[in-house]
Amino acid sequence: MKKKNIVTTSVLSLAMIALAAGFAFNAYAQTPDTNTAKAMFRGEGFRQNVNFTDEQKADMEARRAEMETIRAEHQAAMQTALNSGNYDTWVQVVKNQMGDNAPILSQVTSDNFSQFTEAHNLMIQAQEKFAAIGVDRGFGMHDGSGRGEGIGRGMGRGLGLNRTASTVNAQ
Repeated sequence: MKKKNIVTTSVLSLAMIALAAGFAFNAYAQTPDTNTAKAMFRGEGFRQNVNFTDEQKADMEARRAEMETIRAEHQAAMQTALNSGNYDTWVQVVKNQMGDNAPILSQVTSDNFSQFTEAHNLMIQAQEKFAAIGVDRGFGMHDGSGRGEGIGRGMGRGLGLNRTASTVNAQ
């Protein structure tokens, strides 16, 4: 019985050593090219255009500009719908942007839409006051674009509702 335990322990020890050696080899065998690719895949250093051709960079910039234009159009449509105070218009804008099953449509109803627009306006006022005293983006402020720190994700989350025209233009 003791011999069986010794053999089992020895086999497990050798397996652990082999596994550790494999991890160590893999870590040291990485070349700068594979490290860059892995970092890019994980999102680390994402804004670095490492190893992109000028054509690829131009294509990426064109797509970024197109997405920014679409985002600005969505923002304008959403702001117009909120300013109108018309629930049906707002619902149509949300459906156009987020689909018929957007979660916010089950949360904001015709009964509480006036409270929603009031909260939205108060949120904009608060952001303007924070910006006036120098607390703008950061300190937990979230701009609705997905670039926040996970704090302050309120009713405007994903809709970009809590962005003012001055904030949009500043980017």
